[in-house]
Amino acid sequence: FSRPAPRLIPGIIHGGIALVLGLAGLWYVQGLSPERIIFAIPVQQLAVVAPLAILLLWQRVNIKRTFSLYWPGCGLSWRSFLGGLSALIGGLLTGGGLFILGAAVLLQLTTIEMSPAMKQLSEKILSLMLDQPWWLAWALIAILPACLEELLFRGWVLSAFCGEKPSKQRMAIAVFAQAICFAIFHLLPERMPQTFLLGLALGTIVLLTKSIYPAILCHIANNSMPLLLLYMTGIQDKESLPESVATDVTTLSLPPEAIAAAGGTVVLGGILLVVSNKLRMRFSLARIATLILLTISCFSNSQSNHLLAQEPTTQKTTQPLQVGVFPMKGLAEYGGEKPRGYSIDLWNELSKRINVPAELIAISSIEKLFAATQNGDIDVLLGPLAMTEQREKLVDFTHPVVHSGLQIAVPREPDGRLLTALNNLISWELVSILAGVIGTIVLTGHLLWIFERRHNAESFPTPYPRGAWEAVWWSVSTIITGGCENKVISTVTGRFIATASMIGGIVLVALLTSTLTTTMTVDQVTGTIRSPRDLFGKTIACQEGGVVVDAVEEFGGSPILYPDLEAMVAAVSSEECDALVSESHTLMLALHTSKSKDLRLIPGIFDSFDFALALPQGSTLREPLNNAILQMREAGRLDEIKERWFGEHN
Repeated sequence: FSRPAPRLIPGIIHGGIALVLGLAGLWYVQGLSPERIIFAIPVQQLAVVAPLAILLLWQRVNIKRTFSLYWPGCGLSWRSFLGGLSALIGGLLTGGGLFILGAAVLLQLTTIEMSPAMKQLSEKILSLMLDQPWWLAWALIAILPACLEELLFRGWVLSAFCGEKPSKQRMAIAVFAQAICFAIFHLLPERMPQTFLLGLALGTIVLLTKSIYPAILCHIANNSMPLLLLYMTGIQDKESLPESVATDVTTLSLPPEAIAAAGGTVVLGGILLVVSNKLRMRFSLARIATLILLTISCFSNSQSNHLLAQEPTTQKTTQPLQVGVFPMKGLAEYGGEKPRGYSIDLWNELSKRINVPAELIAISSIEKLFAATQNGDIDVLLGPLAMTEQREKLVDFTHPVVHSGLQIAVPREPDGRLLTALNNLISWELVSILAGVIGTIVLTGHLLWIFERRHNAESFPTPYPRGAWEAVWWSVSTIITGGCENKVISTVTGRFIATASMIGGIVLVALLTSTLTTTMTVDQVTGTIRSPRDLFGKTIACQEGGVVVDAVEEFGGSPILYPDLEAMVAAVSSEECDALVSESHTLMLALHTSKSKDLRLIPGIFDSFDFALALPQGSTLREPLNNAILQMREAGRLDEIKERWFGEHN
């Protein structure tokens, strides 16, 4: 086996082999990459460029020509120096601006949901930037991928696609082809449009400047922007991150000034690259490359203008929406700098989709909150608010956001269940019957011994202790089993006493059995709540303004109203009420986080209903909110937010 003859640059086949092997290696190491991204990034990058190293050992090429390892400006004249410097600066500006514009476009596409893999990657990169030293994060995120990927795509692959003597048409095709391959190598669909645009710009820069160095700087600048923007905000750890960003990086947004500056930066970078080309070589030789770069610049500028010109589609006024919130544990908690909870995260996602400013207003009464919505003082009632026929006549509801129902909580039973059961069984009636049974047995035994000892000493011996014991044993056996085969009663008086004892014993045992059964049945009925039917005749803690009262009264319970769930838990713990009934998710979370562990949940929910947002009748927000809710449901975002706050307690 011999190596092929040396070539000036690789052929198309060599470029295809590098791409196929690199993509296969990338797919293979996806399942083998370490969990820590600090190790995963080098492993994946090496998997991509390893085939390139093997091809370089096999196919001898002109390294400098293949990878365009030239200074952007040829020669030692001042024109060459200015041309090279202009190319390097233009690459930096173009890379940074393209990242900002690509991120802005991606964040504006609210109808496209990020996949779990994309979210996981974003969270890992954010963790890398916050947990590791800046120089290590910069090297792994920006420098290493930029250098290795440029050598592969804008070096080996672009040279292979262009050929030794490329025409203008072939150069244009080569730029588009390598950009498509560059996008595919990033695997995640959400990243492909942005990486395709970046690959298009990088390929154009290499053809325009005849050097890979401006493209490397452009790539480094593009990859460095997340790190730069994070450090410019002053955020140094996860604790200082906003709650919404810490849990969902898709809630980020860019100010209009940043978008405008990014568009201007891309245009300026394109101009510098064109100037570099004119200083370096004849304009006609790079006309196609200049046209592509100007197209990218114009597209970027139009995107920034489009993003700046966008207005909320649901609200033409600049006045923020008045969003009413009911403070409750797990739903809307006001303990820190910003409110947090299920309702807060739900609204943050909805407001991002309908693109309207809003102001959260906390009202501690459901009745007042509902009245304010009905009167139009509140634009959106965030809830929780159950959808009922009566309420639908007074306000407009959006599509449901969560399905739930009512659940019961009762006092936890003491650990000594045996002692508790025995204590419930003991009563004066039971003790008196039990004493009668014992007295009957003892009396019958003594009477039999008195009348039988002289005539039947074999069964009932004459000495008192033994004879009386045998007679009592006969009485016990007769009452329990109906007779004692090894003992015979011979006298008429003894048989009369035995007959009376048997009849009386049957009556007493029947009374004892019925008393025990009655006592246990009454305790089961009156002492324990196991289902909604057991609410009958009980005092039940309910929340003011909720839908619980009607359900409790329907099952025969006596509702007692309390202002919040914490007061309801305290009332049941102090035995003011027999049980409490509330919405399932909030009740589970309240009991899980409560300092008091005296309550337990009865399994199963009843009286199911849906929660939704309430709006004043005729509100124009209903349609956009409904569309946003449907988008979130189809993308699984409603379930994700629910699991974030209530998942571990379900």
